[in-house]
Amino acid sequence: YGKIVAFLYRITSKVEWYTFIFVIFHWISLGIISYKILKQKVSKLVRGIMLVFFSVVCANFLMYLQFTTVALFLCIAAFFLFSSENLNKKEVVFPIILIFLAALIRPEIVLLVVVSILPFFIYKSLINKDYFKLGTTILLIVLPVLTIQMRDDFLLTPEWKESTTYNRLRAEVTDNINADYSIENYRDVCSEADYKLLKQFFIAPDFFNSNKLNALKNKVQQKESLKTKLKNIPLQLKNYIKEFLLLGLLLFILFLRNPLKKSWLLLLLYGSFLMALAAYLSLDGLLKNRVFIGFVLVYLIVIFHSLPSISALKKFHFYGISIVLVLFSIYFLRRLNEKVKETNQIRRGYLENQIEFVSSYFKLYPNSTLIPFGDDLKIQYLNPFEISRITKKWNLFYLGWMTNYPYNQKYEYQFKSTFTVFMTSYNFTKNGIYFENSEYYRNYKEKELFGSFGFTVRGFKK
Repeated sequence: YGKIVAFLYRITSKVEWYTFIFVIFHWISLGIISYKILKQKVSKLVRGIMLVFFSVVCANFLMYLQFTTVALFLCIAAFFLFSSENLNKKEVVFPIILIFLAALIRPEIVLLVVVSILPFFIYKSLINKDYFKLGTTILLIVLPVLTIQMRDDFLLTPEWKESTTYNRLRAEVTDNINADYSIENYRDVCSEADYKLLKQFFIAPDFFNSNKLNALKNKVQQKESLKTKLKNIPLQLKNYIKEFLLLGLLLFILFLRNPLKKSWLLLLLYGSFLMALAAYLSLDGLLKNRVFIGFVLVYLIVIFHSLPSISALKKFHFYGISIVLVLFSIYFLRRLNEKVKETNQIRRGYLENQIEFVSSYFKLYPNSTLIPFGDDLKIQYLNPFEISRITKKWNLFYLGWMTNYPYNQKYEYQFKSTFTVFMTSYNFTKNGIYFENSEYYRNYKEKELFGSFGFTVRGFKK
């Protein structure tokens, strides 16, 4: 996918292809979901509120465009297509194309959500004795696995393969919730100061090489007992208590006055299966919101496509389902409103000053290198259709997950002479001590360059 986008930017950089393509994918996905909802044989009220709910979800995803949510929404659209009872052999190609597109963008989230909905598709295929659909269901799981294999073995140059390995190792340390429990055990790999800078996504690429990251990853993974890891489950799941309450209320409504308790029991078991998947992810990794919402959407799809088969449902159930979906929509609307407020606060609060400073800085020092500390320079909050134009003449280098290739000679050259670190005053107060004690950065002489913009900018010379 990256190769395709890079090719489009080479044709013309006047179009913000990254943003433009992601927005198109969102609208295609929402169009497919809306069409399939309208064709569903359930209450018009439920259909209407489902349309509102998925529109609100789409708006949330559009607020912060990124790979995981775009791939996730394409998958949800594919699942709506694939769930159709009357899907013929020609039409099955469309959900496969959507899953393949999603896998090109972010195969890991595709693999996760396909695994989460796989039992439902297999069960429906066996019940309906639709063995063609059963075979296609197996293909859905193959696509993301195949894409990962293609990316790692065929599409990448050896240089970029090493880079993806590097980033994967970094993620297995920085995204591991157990990593901070026993810092003292990492001292034979790196100092505590350098470990803290790594956690803040500020990595010296020729200091934290793949071998050192691998050694650190092994230290993190082999230290903690299962008993300690199990404590992470309630710690992370409690962040989603509102989602659990709303889904629990939905199941409770379906249980009341419903003679078909077997269908309800299957839905309860499926919810338990999805919760077990979320709990498993919580053992070692951070259960991020953009991942957890995938489980919520999958479960709603399973419930929604089970309703036509529950013929005993009464108006009471459909009104109850509608109320829960309205509550879900209000909840996501409130989150969207919070995101809008946060974005405006960042843009007006300090991002405009930061952009003004960086533009002035590169006019004064056109050959200099500016390295934002973590995400202190939040260019992701700029107008997504303007980012390339605004930053085109900036010599920015990001570390951590936003890094350019960490072993590129040009990249390493930036660390052989002089570079400037851009960081907020808050982060300097918090992390300045780590620079002083770092095995790598203590070899650099530090001086403050500017301090009148509400943040600190510091230059380093070896």
